[in-house]
Amino acid sequence: MTRQSGATFVQAGLYGTAKLADNAYAFAGLSGEARSGQTLGAVNVGLRVQF
Repeated sequence: MTRQSGATFVQAGLYGTAKLADNAYAFAGLSGEARSGQTLGAVNVGLRVQF
């Protein structure tokens, strides 16, 4: 039997960006979602450089 996840959920995220130089930025993000029967999460990090 397959477990059923609920239709009601809560979703939240926290994101930030830091300027490293005139043309470079670092960013990070943390997000999550919770509902009855299931929890999901994600982490994102990166570096952006413009030429």
